[in-house]
Amino acid sequence: KMVSAESAQRGMSTAEIERYISAIPVLALVNEEDQPFFTASDRGKRIGYFYLEPTDALRDLKVLQQTQPSARLKLASLSEVYFPLVMGEQGDLGGEFRLRPTRKQVVTANLALQYNSPEGTLLPVSLDEAKGQVPIFYSERVAFEVDGKTRYPFFFRKDDLDSAYANRQANGAPRQGSTEQGSPAASLSSSSSMSPSSPASRRAAKAAQEALALPIGLVRCATLDGIVRQMRSGEVDLREALFVGSPEAVAMSKQLMEQR
Repeated sequence: KMVSAESAQRGMSTAEIERYISAIPVLALVNEEDQPFFTASDRGKRIGYFYLEPTDALRDLKVLQQTQPSARLKLASLSEVYFPLVMGEQGDLGGEFRLRPTRKQVVTANLALQYNSPEGTLLPVSLDEAKGQVPIFYSERVAFEVDGKTRYPFFFRKDDLDSAYANRQANGAPRQGSTEQGSPAASLSSSSSMSPSSPASRRAAKAAQEALALPIGLVRCATLDGIVRQMRSGEVDLREALFVGSPEAVAMSKQLMEQR
């Protein structure tokens, strides 16, 4: 495919893209030498995972420790593992490493993809978490103002896109943020990390959140790999993009590591 000179100028290097994803935490299951375990297989190839959701990592750790008692969790940044390990740029690793999104987000992404797919489409539109297909949620209706610039956020969880949309609707303007790592996520944490004390209040909070959720027809969904390819090619100008990790995943990842 031909790439225009303008696209080539907009294309980003690996180092530039890594700065965009550096605030996203991932968890690995590692041995005493900090080497990630291969815990699955696909067509004869060994598969290891880097988890975006701490609860998924903890669940698989408990299973692994039944045969590997010394196995433990290791916290890393997405930028540390994406190109060298997930994309395989480090060379032969003895298997394949994939990112592991949570099942809930994959199901939500598939609903959005199916709802917004062109009428008459015959090919199935679906993602599979086991294959490392990480859904990214965004909408033209949601943007942040960061140091006087409009930034376009890409969320790893639909819930956080909903929170940003609800904040925008309530305030009538994009949320204010800063250029510090993860600051847009921090601006969402007050609404997405509340812990109501009773089941009734939790149900009420969930109902209120659903009422303010972004309508499925306005939800756009892509994959992390697809966005990275566009960042590299410059086919779409994504220099004002902003990757927003889940505030809850960030907090829980740190908490898990402090407890171990």
